[in-house]
Amino acid sequence: MKKKVIAGLVVALVLALALPIAFAADSGTTPPPSKRPFINFDQSQLDENEMKELNAIHDQMLNLRKQMIKKYVEFGAISQEDADALTARMDEKAKWQKENGFTPGFGHGMKGGKRGGFRGGWSTKAPTS
Repeated sequence: MKKKVIAGLVVALVLALALPIAFAADSGTTPPPSKRPFINFDQSQLDENEMKELNAIHDQMLNLRKQMIKKYVEFGAISQEDADALTARMDEKAKWQKENGFTPGFGHGMKGGKRGGFRGGWSTKAPTS
């Protein structure tokens, strides 16, 4: 009786280890999922009216971000010097995006658990370059 139980446990253990490996085997026909969903984005798919609409939305977002920075200065959360540096950097980025095209997405966020820039780095000075 003990031999049957032990044999059953051994078979169950072998199956538990072998089945995931068998199902994980890749035949090479399925491409890996992209970590960047908009990597194949082609802005030439958009017509002139669509681009104007997107540019207007980007301008609205930029103006709202600048209003938020003004409020942070008003509330004393950041200095005017830091606010000027942040808005200058935002203007540079907006200019670059208009020249090189907008790419949809949400940016880098809190990649790797590091905080910086506008996402909470108030205790440090904003970069001026």
